Amino acid sequence: MDHREKIKQLVKEGKINSNQAVSLLQSLKESENRREKILKQILVQKKQRQKNAWGFLCVWFMFVLVGISF
Repeated sequence: MDHREKIKQLVKEGKINSNQAVSLLQSLKESENRREKILKQILVQKKQRQKNAWGFLCVWFMFVLVGISF
């Protein structure tokens, strides 16, 4: 049972009213949006680190090749 279903169940049981349910659903949506935004930022940072790592390895490899050629 996901969070939305739990909220609907609480309304049916009379434990919360519809205004509280709406508030909880809005909070849940905001939380999910923040989570998606953070995950996208993590993905961008991961790709940037991979790009930097490949650049470092390429430069290091070039120094090794130049060193071997002498």
